[in-house]
Amino acid sequence: TIPFGNFGVTGSWTKSDSLVSDRNTAAGVSDRKNNNIAWDAAVNGKFGKLGIIAGYKNIGRNFAAAGAWDKIGRWTNPVAVQGPYVDISYPIARKLRLALNGEFLSMMDDVRGIRPTGARNLGWGAEDDTITYAQAGVQWGISRTNSLDLGYQWIQYSPDTAALDEAVESYITVGWAHQ
Repeated sequence: TIPFGNFGVTGSWTKSDSLVSDRNTAAGVSDRKNNNIAWDAAVNGKFGKLGIIAGYKNIGRNFAAAGAWDKIGRWTNPVAVQGPYVDISYPIARKLRLALNGEFLSMMDDVRGIRPTGARNLGWGAEDDTITYAQAGVQWGISRTNSLDLGYQWIQYSPDTAALDEAVESYITVGWAHQ
């Protein structure tokens, strides 16, 4: 993060090279050494106690870094998505914080073979399909190293064609964070 008074700028760029051949061995198999970049850029600001982050993310179709970089409903490590997001946080009490998150993503390629598991219609995952993700929760800082989170997540998958149905997921989440 690069600070500018009450504001800051954050960014990350990552490339993943997997251990695959430079040649395509089957028709329809994409070259894994292309579209293997993920980047995220954001501006953050503090307005009294209110914290706001506004950013944009782009995760290539063949990005395959180890670990878990994101989760949208049941879709862990989403790929071929891009779009803006916003995070808002506000302390309600000394150890209690309200957190809101929204993401407005679109598919960058046709990824029907790697679509999110929550998209019920088999045709979902085409280029320009959209995902709207909203999350609201409270975080209770029990101690400096432990917190308890309670949240609600809502995800809507909207295909770019009227021939397919929208799919919606919603979750109530409880989490424990130890740092």
